[in-house]
Amino acid sequence: LAPGDAEVRFGLGLSLARAGDLDGAVGALREAVRLDPKNPSYRSHLDRAVRRQAGRPAVAPPPREVRRP
Repeated sequence: LAPGDAEVRFGLGLSLARAGDLDGAVGALREAVRLDPKNPSYRSHLDRAVRRQAGRPAVAPPPREVRRP
């Protein structure tokens, strides 16, 4: 693999996530974000993988409305 290529690391992270290797996916996606920190897609996929790894839904639920008296 190309260790300095963020796109390759991103693709690896996606493939590992699909295969169920969340630890590997998070590592690869973190490396993609490190190599290209301004790419919002890399950050978004990393956040989702971290949430899945922690056993939470991949997408955060919308905020609840707070009723005030």
